[in-house]
Amino acid sequence: MILGMVSALCAIVTGLIADYSSKPGLMDEPFPVHTNHGSLQILASCVFVALLFWRGRLQGTLPKKPKMVLLYFSITGIAVTILFYGSHLGAVFAGRY
Repeated sequence: MILGMVSALCAIVTGLIADYSSKPGLMDEPFPVHTNHGSLQILASCVFVALLFWRGRLQGTLPKKPKMVLLYFSITGIAVTILFYGSHLGAVFAGRY
């Protein structure tokens, strides 16, 4: 998960640099979030950072209560779905889909 977060941070930074050099930039209008792939990727990365801290507080283990395990995996599934949808929007934006 840590390597994934490092990769996501690099992707966000390089995406913002590329966006800054293009006019008009995609991040000039980041809202509504569900229509902008950059905003969705940043949102998904923030959710993964929160999950990383949650696992860190539990010393790398899953929660003990079954409801908390279900909540953890539900949040992870939602974050993965957001990540994939943001990637899809990026492909549409680039003309690859």
